[in-house]
Amino acid sequence: MSTNRNVQGNEAEGWAARTVRARFPIWNWVRIGLAIGVAALLAWLPPTDEVKALRPAHHAPGISPSPIIRLAFAPDAQTIATVDDHERIELRRLNGSGPTIPIDGVDHVKAIAFSPDGRYLAVGRRETDVVLLSLHPSVSARNLNINVKETSDLTFSPDGTLLAISSHASPQIVIWEIAAGRARTLLAGHQTPAHLVRFAPDGQSLLSMAINDCRLLTWDLSSGRPRNLIDHFASRPNCLALAPYGRRLATSCFPRAVQIWDLATGREVVRIAGLRFPARSLAFSPDGSLLAVASGDGSAGLWDASTGQPIRRLETGLDVLNAIAFSPDGLRIALSGNDSALRLWDVATLFNPSARSD
Repeated sequence: MSTNRNVQGNEAEGWAARTVRARFPIWNWVRIGLAIGVAALLAWLPPTDEVKALRPAHHAPGISPSPIIRLAFAPDAQTIATVDDHERIELRRLNGSGPTIPIDGVDHVKAIAFSPDGRYLAVGRRETDVVLLSLHPSVSARNLNINVKETSDLTFSPDGTLLAISSHASPQIVIWEIAAGRARTLLAGHQTPAHLVRFAPDGQSLLSMAINDCRLLTWDLSSGRPRNLIDHFASRPNCLALAPYGRRLATSCFPRAVQIWDLATGREVVRIAGLRFPARSLAFSPDGSLLAVASGDGSAGLWDASTGQPIRRLETGLDVLNAIAFSPDGLRIALSGNDSALRLWDVATLFNPSARSD
């Protein structure tokens, strides 16, 4: 009898073990499915913290009814140059300082940049050459006779004497002496066309980014030699922004995430995750402490650039955003999207607890 009980007990234990082994994988799959479902739900839910949205305080009217795809503040922060999706320019005055000025005769615009003194606006075009607009006392234009077409980006040196131009059609970067009317040097080091060029604050070096080969280079302008800063982006950035003083770079590479890189070490120092849609435009505040992020789904926000913590969401009322920028004095944020309106926020109200919010 004892032997039979032992056999029955062993059989019972074996059955129980087999039952547990049979059930455990099913429960595992249920848990995995629940975890995936919760993660997907959380990714699309609106933020649940105290970061509230704020409506724009101002609108800068324009003449063109087309959506604005690029914008740039003048150094005095009182004028914004805009480019619409028909590649036309307007100068929009803020604070009632004058009417909106359409720039006739300059079309197929791909990139714009104000000179440091605000007297000129450089315009890169789809066709060959760069146009220099003189803004004072009246607007006039002249060609610089630069053999560059399909301009991807351009920027003035800090003293306003040089212009750096990159092109979608060539990996070379042109450094142009404006007064002499000639190329100072051609920088060759990227394998694919550069999409961003920025002078260092001292004007002695240049930063360039080629999105297709995921490389960030710094150039010694006296020798024309490049040095790798970052060459390990996980994927091609769809937008980027250089912080003032050239110390950090923000990129949108990962799906629904923004990375901030230390350019001295080439390492990622901050990651802003949890965005519901990839960023379309990024902008640092003039002191580098804040990062404005505009996404393709119409959402925008302000983040602490040192910690990656959200500060304030911006209520846009748009389905798609195209460009975002801080004014040079840091007092305003301008944003454009899939309509012709230019929306502006006062930065001071973004930090005011009594500001109007949803």
